[in-house]
Amino acid sequence: MPTQLAAGFPGVTIAQKTGVVKWALIPLDFPDLPGEANFRTRIDEQMKLTSDWFDTVSEGKFKVEWVVQDNWVRLPSPTSQYTIDRSDNLDRVPNGIKLWNDAMRESDKVFNFTGVQTVNFILPKGHSFINETSQGFPWDQAVKDLVTNEGSVSSYSIPGKLFDQPGRQYWSYFAHEFGHAMGIPHIGSSRDPNPFLGLDLMSNQEGESRELSGWLRFVAGWLNNEKVFCQELSNLNSSEVTLVPLSDSGSGIKMIVIPVSQTKAVVVESRRETKFSCVMPSKRNGVLVYTYDATLSHGQDFLKPIGPAGRVIEYSSNCLVVGYPNPILYKGQKVTVEGVTVEVIDSLNFDKVKLSRE
Repeated sequence: MPTQLAAGFPGVTIAQKTGVVKWALIPLDFPDLPGEANFRTRIDEQMKLTSDWFDTVSEGKFKVEWVVQDNWVRLPSPTSQYTIDRSDNLDRVPNGIKLWNDAMRESDKVFNFTGVQTVNFILPKGHSFINETSQGFPWDQAVKDLVTNEGSVSSYSIPGKLFDQPGRQYWSYFAHEFGHAMGIPHIGSSRDPNPFLGLDLMSNQEGESRELSGWLRFVAGWLNNEKVFCQELSNLNSSEVTLVPLSDSGSGIKMIVIPVSQTKAVVVESRRETKFSCVMPSKRNGVLVYTYDATLSHGQDFLKPIGPAGRVIEYSSNCLVVGYPNPILYKGQKVTVEGVTVEVIDSLNFDKVKLSRE
């Protein structure tokens, strides 16, 4: 495919994308808010889901190994000294750097950070002093400046009380933020609704599918070239391609890319509901068509879904998601975008699609 389309995105990439990586889980408590006993009961499954998600979307190329601090680490100041209302980088919110520095300095007294790349802190159950989240990345000066007894870490995250609400989970937040630490961009705005909000964990960690799109897997180096069918629009007449569902472990084609210009492509992939998905009124088992715009990047709508007209907004029965019309194509349905028509001609364990020029 054209170099402009395959090059990925500008930005800092420090965290590794392949191999086994150590993640720390450290519980923090405070003089005025001691941690509860048996905190592992609310975090063990979340750690497993995080590891399983990365193993799935990377096709085994990236594995998370957790190292857990089994006792609460007491910070020196009361919770009022660490209040953070809005999610942002640590240096752009009041108390962000103080919380990071105190958390790491106290943890360093009891925890071995050897080989640890990122730290995920959790707070006592029922806290209210951090409303959303706090996080830091490899390019943040305060993160670079702090060196433990065993060396530096590249990023951290702290889920706030928002993630203790029913229908929300820690694991997708952990995965989303570390995705950014890897240099994987945010699709669209983090505050305003955007078309890809429910379709990719890197658009919203609380989306309905919590997948990683085929395009971002390809950019990360997790989707190999032999699993991508690429056909220039000028050479496209009529082709039938069988797609393996994106998160299946088997071999086969998982993504179709039709470059329509030097900076834009039509992308097609097969989606299936997985254990990472939310329960939605209509099944999300079918074909997703979207466009990629290489002139846009982090925080912009560089991926846009193309779905059938007339679909109504749907909401999940078990997740707190922003409602959007279902964009999935089912057997017998088709869409046309950028001069390319995509039609689903069969859909069972795999999806067979017909590609043609308009």
